[in-house]
Amino acid sequence: MRKNQFKPFAAIIFVSLILLSTGLVAQTFELKDYKNPDFHLKMLETDFSFISNSNGSRQTYSGSQTYPERRFDDFQIGGMLRPTYYSRTNLRNYQGNQSIEIGLQSEFRKQSSEFTDLSGSQSQDSKRSTYLGDLYYRTSNRFYNNKKQFFEVDATFFYTFYSAASSYNQEPKSEIYTLHNANSQHQGQISVPLLIGKGRMEEVQDARLALYIFEDLKKSGNLKHEPLKEEIIAFAEFITKLKNERHFDARLRKISDITAVDSMLRAMDLKQGAETSWFTLINDNWDFAEGPIREAGSRFSIGVVPVFFFNKETHKSKISDNSGSDNTFTEKMRANNMGADIMIDYRLSVPTSYNWQHDTYAQAVFSPLNTYLSNSNYQGDSLISEQENYYREPSFGVEVGHTIGYYPNSRTSVFLHGELDYRYLYKSKRLVETLEEEESNNLLSAQLRLQGIYYFSPQLTFNATLAGQLANASNRMRAIQTSAELTSHNLNFYSQISLGFTYKLF
Repeated sequence: MRKNQFKPFAAIIFVSLILLSTGLVAQTFELKDYKNPDFHLKMLETDFSFISNSNGSRQTYSGSQTYPERRFDDFQIGGMLRPTYYSRTNLRNYQGNQSIEIGLQSEFRKQSSEFTDLSGSQSQDSKRSTYLGDLYYRTSNRFYNNKKQFFEVDATFFYTFYSAASSYNQEPKSEIYTLHNANSQHQGQISVPLLIGKGRMEEVQDARLALYIFEDLKKSGNLKHEPLKEEIIAFAEFITKLKNERHFDARLRKISDITAVDSMLRAMDLKQGAETSWFTLINDNWDFAEGPIREAGSRFSIGVVPVFFFNKETHKSKISDNSGSDNTFTEKMRANNMGADIMIDYRLSVPTSYNWQHDTYAQAVFSPLNTYLSNSNYQGDSLISEQENYYREPSFGVEVGHTIGYYPNSRTSVFLHGELDYRYLYKSKRLVETLEEEESNNLLSAQLRLQGIYYFSPQLTFNATLAGQLANASNRMRAIQTSAELTSHNLNFYSQISLGFTYKLF
């Protein structure tokens, strides 16, 4: 009788040992233990999207009463193309990242409406075409000594061009019945952060892939013995080097990669047999476990960031009235900002398990900008008014954020990101040499974003994002000569849903 009482406990112990043994590979190694070998990765991918919307409405009545009839039609079509080139380098004494993005976007929209009553019909038609192009370049370069101390030299440049043309027409002719608008904008910025700091962050996604492969071996019965920590690290380093070899022919790359992995495992005396199930398992994980990038480690930096920003805008309107005369009005604006920010930055990445990741960052910036702004208005070719302003714009900002990453399998990843941002801006305005007014702004915003990524194929990725932001802003203006004050408060909520695809060319 007493012997039978121990049977349930023996069964529980037996099942527990089985469960523990299946996860033994995962339990003997932590992702944060992985340090990357030397590598240089290059990647080219393209985001593209297409949008087309149309809607219409008709409103009519029947009966003893007569009511006005209404018609409204709206059609919109557009598209976006954004190729991006990445380059990442990891050496013992150097870490570098470079990226170049080119964005092209266009949109056309047409609206028409009609209102009919006993007095007759009134119609309105409008058309609008927009074009947007941008160029973004960023380079980050950290030079390390043997104590993980570094000197960092970065550079960021972006340029944006925007053009829009619209027309409006009304029938029957009113006082102003035709309106044409043409707007253009050129905007750019360059900044060169110079930082010193301590700490280093390592990419660990290849160590995660190594563990996937060892689990594949175990499932297929081809794993000779449980790998040691040193063997996991050695195999992950081999994967990192192999993954950074570029091939334009995906079929030839697949053959080369899987053959190399199989040979390496046999050389390490970790694989036995040649069952086809093993190749099926590794094929799927090898395709989809390369990304997204996961990091481990921490980094602190402080330094100065010289900044130059320019903005140039032109707004032109042509108005035709019922007398047959045309009037053209043009507004030209130009702004330049120059300064040197003082920045403190801290980042921490912790892969708490193979399925979960936590990334935290905090940044504080003091920015003593100086701004020049000019505004000119013309009627035809005649100058109507012109104004020049000079600003001193010191500002202070603090931003903190945290991201939780979940990776249930090699094809899927989900991110929940929260961010809190505070900005204080003080602006003193000068007209020529006379101080006119001062302005202060306080902005506090909170953002929450949920993002999911799914790989349909090694090249094609589906992205879905749901985001919301709440911002509270207060503005205070004070005239120096009269001491008159005006304070405004604004509370805004913003939400976004986006769906898109990314295609990796190589």
